Amino acid sequence: MRNHRRKLDQAAFAALPPYYRELGLKLCVLLRLAVCLNRGRGATALPELRVKAKADRLELQLPPGWLEDQPLTSADLAAESSALAACGIRLTAS
Repeated sequence: MRNHRRKLDQAAFAALPPYYRELGLKLCVLLRLAVCLNRGRGATALPELRVKAKADRLELQLPPGWLEDQPLTSADLAAESSALAACGIRLTAS
């Protein structure tokens, strides 16, 4: 849980048994995305979105124009992309 925001502490995953390291990191990345996208406390629902995951790449597909209408979420996703890049994971949102 301590890795759900800000800089990702890779040492936390190194402490896991080898079998769970990659799985733990992937689950953490999904939690971090959920935190980025769930920034409002209002009743506004998220639009339908798609996530494509590959070995070291994550593609987030949102409706056209949605990111432009959500500048704070867009900035959070850009910051998250930089944080994940330090761990060798490429995040793209479109």
